[in-house]
Amino acid sequence: MKFSFLIIALSLALSIGNTFAQSSNIDPSSVNVDELSDDQIREMVQEIEARGLSDEDAIAIARMKGATSTQVSKMMMRIQKVRAENLNSPTASKNPNGSAAPATSFFINESKTSEKENFVSFEAQETYGYQLFNTKNLTFEPSINIPTPSNYIIGIGDQIDITIWGASQTTYQLPIDINGQINIPDLGLISVYGKTFDAASKLIKQRLQGIYSGMKGANPNTFSEISLGALRSIKVNVIGEVNVPGTYSLPATATAFNALYLSGGPNKNGSFRNISIIRNGKSIKTLDVYNFLLNGDLSDNINLKEDDIIYVSSFISKVRLQGAFKNIGLFETLPETTLDEVIKIAGGFSEEAFQKNLKVIRKTQTELEVKTVDFGELKHFTLKNGDEITAGNLLSRYENRVSIQGHVFRPGGYELKDGMTLAGLIKEAEGVKEGVFTNRGLITRLKVDNTYDNISFNLKDVLEGRWDIPLQREDVIMIQSEIGLKEKEFISVNGLVQKRGKQLYADNLTLGDVIFKAGGFKESADINSIEVSRILSIEEGQEYTNQLRHTFSFDVDRNLKLNDTDEKFILKPFDIVSVRKAPGFRKGGTVTIIGEVMNGGTYSITTREESISALINRSGGLTPLAYPAGAILIREKNLSDEELQIREEIIEKDSTLNISLSSVKQVGIKLDEILANPGEANDLILSDGDKIIIPTQLQTVKTSGNVMNPISLTYQKGRRAKYFIKQAGGYGVRPKRSSVYVIHANGISSTTKNYILFKRYPKVEPGSEIMVPQRPESNMGAAQWVAIASAVTGLAISITSLANILK
Repeated sequence: MKFSFLIIALSLALSIGNTFAQSSNIDPSSVNVDELSDDQIREMVQEIEARGLSDEDAIAIARMKGATSTQVSKMMMRIQKVRAENLNSPTASKNPNGSAAPATSFFINESKTSEKENFVSFEAQETYGYQLFNTKNLTFEPSINIPTPSNYIIGIGDQIDITIWGASQTTYQLPIDINGQINIPDLGLISVYGKTFDAASKLIKQRLQGIYSGMKGANPNTFSEISLGALRSIKVNVIGEVNVPGTYSLPATATAFNALYLSGGPNKNGSFRNISIIRNGKSIKTLDVYNFLLNGDLSDNINLKEDDIIYVSSFISKVRLQGAFKNIGLFETLPETTLDEVIKIAGGFSEEAFQKNLKVIRKTQTELEVKTVDFGELKHFTLKNGDEITAGNLLSRYENRVSIQGHVFRPGGYELKDGMTLAGLIKEAEGVKEGVFTNRGLITRLKVDNTYDNISFNLKDVLEGRWDIPLQREDVIMIQSEIGLKEKEFISVNGLVQKRGKQLYADNLTLGDVIFKAGGFKESADINSIEVSRILSIEEGQEYTNQLRHTFSFDVDRNLKLNDTDEKFILKPFDIVSVRKAPGFRKGGTVTIIGEVMNGGTYSITTREESISALINRSGGLTPLAYPAGAILIREKNLSDEELQIREEIIEKDSTLNISLSSVKQVGIKLDEILANPGEANDLILSDGDKIIIPTQLQTVKTSGNVMNPISLTYQKGRRAKYFIKQAGGYGVRPKRSSVYVIHANGISSTTKNYILFKRYPKVEPGSEIMVPQRPESNMGAAQWVAIASAVTGLAISITSLANILK
């Protein structure tokens, strides 16, 4: 691809793509090439090719529209970078003759440069500086997509691109040959090797005037642009104490940090502070990585040249920082490095550090020694290899604090000032609040042995200036309120009010006030007998009697009016107000009957003595298919009024809650007997929530438990449980035959009757379930069986003897 291709691309950026689709009148010089995406660059290339523009046309259009040399240079680099990524792709850009377009931007093929190798070096990771060359977020990749530096030294392998426009138009792509020269057609060889890019550009432009006369004079009509095309690579050697030593291929613009990054940087024995850059057998620079880490100074990070050697020597000294520093680990030090200097390298102390002195553990030739370094000596204490420096944490105590708690306006900790007294601290706390208890206050004082002493004082004397005491470090002063020394006073309201519970006591509370605060009465409340229960007075409580509380009874109408006498009754702390249920009030509730009845559903309980038979009659009686012997009653546990009220309050708060404070149970009933003898003992009185279920005629019997084949069998009239057990395959392993029982359809059970010579198994009805329990395994040993056998034998002998006597 020729240079004109790039010029027209810049011009076309104003007319293609979403960014410039509606900007045909924009000045090309205002286009920021850096903001164009790679996709936009590719689109430009495709547009130019589709238009079939020639080199001369492209140059003329771009210059006519005002494209600058800087824009041309940047565009050249952007396009070539995109093309290089797809150089080997089937869709790579092609010249009109079908060959791949040559590189023209400041670019080096990445496949020719070295890549960072993976390695594991756990031993070096705690050394400060290691992460600089071994982190994914800081790669130190060489910069290649930048304008050509004016001081760049041209070498063999570089490429010079020359663009001529104006009265004459042409482009040259000239590699620097092995002799360090470029060959310009019709002009000849020019030696540029070893020159800076700036010097080479001036020399080339001067020589071009020999064949382009339009470049001369004050008003030239021919112009030139010199740029660097393909960039050569250089080889440098990284040796010494590095993680991955070796020879690395880098762009000619690479620096020492680029090479150190590829090598993984110094290893556990390598120095970060004494890295030599050797050129032509001489050390030209010593690199201190800490200078960059601490100051951001890259002045030592010079550009490398072909065959440069980076030598990482062994470290001379390392020290370890631990404890309350901002950074801990191993730090490399130079000769005569002081403790103050290495703390600065570590970022200083943490906010919790004890800085009065530090502990240094030093290795001698034979053993260890401990040194205590005061804060004022940090700048003068010289470190040695292997020193371990420890900074402790501050003590969780104050050297000048006193505290005041309780009934003052500003409780908390205060600075212990010289000469501060108790009265002075109370003044610092803005004084005591109203209702303060003045007869006593306390000072809790920390003694020398870390135990505590208690000092009591009369607060009234302190406030009136008759007594005071000097304070000491960590004194804690406690001041109470009068109300704080009393039990919290309240009134309790129980029973049938809207808001039950405790109310804060206040003076002059009447019974009407308390019920008003409780939200008034519920409909079921008995307003004619409201009871107030009161504890004994302090004087009455001093003697042992049978009396526990006093009670008072009142009438209060629903408008909370009391007669003159009751209105004067003032409640006292801890009184209990109880509002009971009116004797004639009872919620009738509802019952449900389902199954084989004429009109099943939910019915209200209309009388206190409504029974099962009455409900059957109200529901129209049983259907012809009903099986009364199998009817069951589901009943909730009878709840007290208190429990019912609690349940109602919970449901009132959230009607979506499915909460039941009762347990549901099945009541065994004999409906056939109830219907035959209504009003008798079996005819139960119904309760709220009862549910009666009347099944259809049942025709099967179920066998369960320890039988060979648990199964449901067809009912056979007159047969007992033993018959159905045989039909189910007989007993299983270890059946407890004496405990066989039958659960009838109505929930009532019948058990086996055991006689001396035989067993009488229970009767079975349709819908019954026969249960055969399993006999537990015996844990008796042989000795126990022998003892039983002996006892049985003895019993038999005794019976025989008794029979003989009776004869």
